[in-house]
Amino acid sequence: MAINIYTGRSGTGKSYEMHTEIIQRCTDNPDGSPIVLLVPDQMTFQTDRELLLRAGKGLTRVRVLSFTRLAYLLLQQEGGITKKQISKTGIHALIRKVAAEAADNLELYGNSITSRGFITQLERMLTECKRYDLTCETMQQIYDELLKSENLSASERKLKAKLHDFLIIQNAMEKTLQGVHVEEEDLLNMAAEKIKNGAKENTDFYVDGFHSFTPIEMNVIDKLIQSADFHIALTADKIPAISENLQPLDLFYEPVSTIQTILQLAEEADVPCYIKQFNKQKRFISPELEHLEKDFNSFPPRKIVNNQVNLWEAVHPRAEVEHTAREIFHLIKKKEYRYKDIAVISRDINRYKDYVETIFPLEDIPYFTDSKRSAEDHPLTEFIKSSLEAVEKNWPYEAMFRLIKTEFLFSNDRVRERELADQLENYVLAYGIRGKRWYDQKPWNYRFSNKSEQTENEEEDTLIQDLESMRKKLTEPVLKLQEKLKTAVYLKEYAQALYDFVEAADIPEKLEEMSREAIEKNNLKEAAENEQMWKETIQLLDDIVEVSGEEKVTLSIFRDMIDSGLESMKFSIIPPAFDQVVLGDAETSRLSNIKILFLLGMNDGVFPRKPEEEGFLTEEERNLMERTGMNLAPGAEAQLLGENYLFYRAVTQPEERLYVSYSLQDADGKNLQPSLFTGVLTERLEGLQAETKFESPHEHETEHEKLFVTNEDRSLSYLTVQLQQWKNGYAIHPLWWDVYNWFAEKNPSRRFEVLVSSLFYKNLPDTLKKGTAEKIYGKRLKASVSRFEQYNACPFSQYAKYGLKLKERAVFKLEAPDIGLLFHDALKDVSTKIMKERGDIRELSKAEVIRYSDDIVEALAPQIQREIFQSSDRYKYILHKLKNVVSQAAVMMAEQSKRSEFVPAGWELGFGKGETLPPLSFKLANGALVEVVGRIDRVDKAETASGVYLRIVDYKSSDKDIKLEDIYYGLSMQMLVYLDVVLTHSYEWLHVETDAAGVLYFHVHNPMLKSDKRLTLDQIEKEILKQFKMKGLLSADPEVISATDTSLSNGSSEIAPIHVKKDGTHGARSKVLGPDNYELLRHFVRRQMKQYAEKIAEGDISLTPYKKKQHVPCTYCSYRSFCQFDQSLETNKYRVLKSKSEEEVMLKIQQEGGVPKNEG
Repeated sequence: MAINIYTGRSGTGKSYEMHTEIIQRCTDNPDGSPIVLLVPDQMTFQTDRELLLRAGKGLTRVRVLSFTRLAYLLLQQEGGITKKQISKTGIHALIRKVAAEAADNLELYGNSITSRGFITQLERMLTECKRYDLTCETMQQIYDELLKSENLSASERKLKAKLHDFLIIQNAMEKTLQGVHVEEEDLLNMAAEKIKNGAKENTDFYVDGFHSFTPIEMNVIDKLIQSADFHIALTADKIPAISENLQPLDLFYEPVSTIQTILQLAEEADVPCYIKQFNKQKRFISPELEHLEKDFNSFPPRKIVNNQVNLWEAVHPRAEVEHTAREIFHLIKKKEYRYKDIAVISRDINRYKDYVETIFPLEDIPYFTDSKRSAEDHPLTEFIKSSLEAVEKNWPYEAMFRLIKTEFLFSNDRVRERELADQLENYVLAYGIRGKRWYDQKPWNYRFSNKSEQTENEEEDTLIQDLESMRKKLTEPVLKLQEKLKTAVYLKEYAQALYDFVEAADIPEKLEEMSREAIEKNNLKEAAENEQMWKETIQLLDDIVEVSGEEKVTLSIFRDMIDSGLESMKFSIIPPAFDQVVLGDAETSRLSNIKILFLLGMNDGVFPRKPEEEGFLTEEERNLMERTGMNLAPGAEAQLLGENYLFYRAVTQPEERLYVSYSLQDADGKNLQPSLFTGVLTERLEGLQAETKFESPHEHETEHEKLFVTNEDRSLSYLTVQLQQWKNGYAIHPLWWDVYNWFAEKNPSRRFEVLVSSLFYKNLPDTLKKGTAEKIYGKRLKASVSRFEQYNACPFSQYAKYGLKLKERAVFKLEAPDIGLLFHDALKDVSTKIMKERGDIRELSKAEVIRYSDDIVEALAPQIQREIFQSSDRYKYILHKLKNVVSQAAVMMAEQSKRSEFVPAGWELGFGKGETLPPLSFKLANGALVEVVGRIDRVDKAETASGVYLRIVDYKSSDKDIKLEDIYYGLSMQMLVYLDVVLTHSYEWLHVETDAAGVLYFHVHNPMLKSDKRLTLDQIEKEILKQFKMKGLLSADPEVISATDTSLSNGSSEIAPIHVKKDGTHGARSKVLGPDNYELLRHFVRRQMKQYAEKIAEGDISLTPYKKKQHVPCTYCSYRSFCQFDQSLETNKYRVLKSKSEEEVMLKIQQEGGVPKNEG
């Protein structure tokens, strides 16, 4: 037995010499005693391959193992695996169960057990205790000491509470696993005992790739030292004395400390120790990299001329990856390197993974991610999680469609079933289906169309039948799962129910099919992940049944256990190919034979990494515990000191070239600072300065633009940007015209043709051809006033809504139109019912009006949005609030009626074919007949000495007023058209000629009053009445003003927009127009509607939304994503409407209007 320590700085050939010795021993004696090469877990495949390539043949004597694999194999060979090993996913699941059961006894964390982050912290702390041999007894001793102390600081009190909770969970976990099951960390202690008792006496051990060890790993090493020849390679610059006091700030503190520990173990075991010192650099071809390694921790630093190290500052992380990919492309293109010669690493590789996964394939760069990837995004994870959520939470929409969209419940006809699933989603959203409505025996026979549009046709009937079949197919497996889960009591019964569910869905076969498809696409990684996903899922179920199968649990706890297990699951994939770029982490990745290294993310707080402050124990709490003599994992301070060594190891990996980069901003635009570590480079390499890397070619110096020319697809993308710059009047480099000519002279692809045409794209919809417009609209145009208003807001939106009949997806939720419908119907029904039963609303008390209102709203509620008010307690509360609104509005209507001579003449008065009043009709130049139809909320009538007057009252759930300029611009014609209709047809309707009294908006709301002083009840009612003051336009006729508010002798009315002066005339604050002006407006609006109808029939679908001050119709337009209106295009500009005074409007109308002949 002897110890051989190979030591030297990075790149001095320690690993190479170790491998050479192993190969030589195998060559000299192929059948000799076994040799085990211990390396970090992520390094096993790579090391095995290197030995094979160097030896040129298999080495039967050699096993390359990790510590855990060594322990497992040793226990298999020597006996001792009497306990079942529990996976990390199983441990996560069990911690979730134990924490939930202990929640009531926890002092600090009782409310945190459902937090995913808390479960992860617990798992890490429990693992740390295992690795550092911190038993329940040890932790209990510290807690007892704190318990005895009387004068605890705030930090000590919090630590005491944490230890109280942790001990409950630690003891519960020990009890759960005790005697039957082991974790990964337990295997090492068991293996150490086997080695101590003579196992592996005739085996030689080599250790490489480490710089420090956990206590349980060191325990294994201790036993190996005492029973076998032991060889270890460590990167260090000296051999310390056993008694030497090491300095934590030293660059090689951790590996030197490890050497010191091994020397001490050797002395205690009386084992000879031999040192092999490596001083000569063998790795670096680049003098700069060799100098960087030698001078890394020298002060003052020495400089040499630099040619092989690059420092980049990119505008953001994506630009970092973009330039890295381009540089790799050109390095490979020059045929100087292969992909396997290149590595890309970062201290925070997760910041760059998504960018790499997007950008590298675009540059045709094969890569392998040297880190475990979470299984959270795998469809089987979602399938299991959403199915359990669906059962536990009563089949909610979100869970059900996450489940359905995994497509694991589909059969072979995926395309058709995918279409039906989309239709099914529309159906479920529209009708708010959840709970037992998913699976009861009642067939789904709701119609897609609205009641007013309902035409039962064969196509819709067929679709509903298909959806009904699809519903049954999707719900039957979930229903069976629900039945089993609802009757389950023991954990094993829940697990069996879930297993039966995934088996019944043919998940293994479907995963195999997915793997075959992935292989056909040459995606070997995805194929391997599918295979591993099934094994890990079954392992999770096996683990929780093995450990706690006989325990009683609730469905909620079982679901949480499965969720925790799946969330902790990670894929561990070996490289599917050899010639590919390695993407790794600066801390965990072990690289070898790398010629070029790209080190990304050299930003302050990233490298060196900011210490984690959110672990289970804070740095201060760790220090408190370490004072008792406990050996814990390195805390924040130690981790920060270790960052320097990680940076040293990173920059000394490549043989020839080093690229270091950092970002100026993060993905959210927040400014970032470069790492202080970049100074290590600039202080030692003459002329090394950061080159700024932008996202677009034109932002760079001319000589760098050619780097953007890579493969065809990427070059074409950048050419697009450059030609757009040229089109906008900027000069571009001749290089891009060469690229353009290359594509043009080559057989031009469809994509290139699209590129060229896009340069001249104007986003101008062509006017519809005459025949097309006629087919779309027909020869009989039935239109509401709002349709013409929408045309004036934007002609294209009118076309999208009424021509193409595009609609937003119907969703089962209460929206403004639904509330408006309730208000309109309720106020109409309140008024008509009172008139029918009591005669005059003015004769009723406030309480009676409220009772009528409440009854009416209760009766109407089931008719609104498919009985939405009965769907949940929330909507029942909303209905209660809406009742209050309607009641208040009805009371105010009654109060206004008491003060006015105007009485309702009609409610919800329809005009059009089959309605009370005929439509407004006119013919167009093409012979088409236009019928303007609609429904008027309320028409009021007043009979005076000089005649009968009619006014329009429109109910609005928002505060609105009439502006003459909006009438002029065609944006608000509705009220004038309504007035025109009733005046035109008043004789046929009321058997009397009538005149215009005005148009008013009644705001339906329940106002909140604000006052600095206490108000009496009378004052409150008066203030509320003011809040309901109607807005709009009235006739300037004194008879109308008098009839509008009979309580008004002078001053401002509390119910209408009129102000009377002392002489009885209307004041300037009155919103009134003379009778002649009403006639002028009526004819003007008719003429405008005819003009708009002509343009619609002519096929005008121009994309010309208006802009009036800061208001544009696009803000709330449903068709924004469809029309693609883009102000950056010269042809996409708003139609600016200038503000005009009322006098200007009336003058313009007089100038433009006139009274048309033969109109009506």
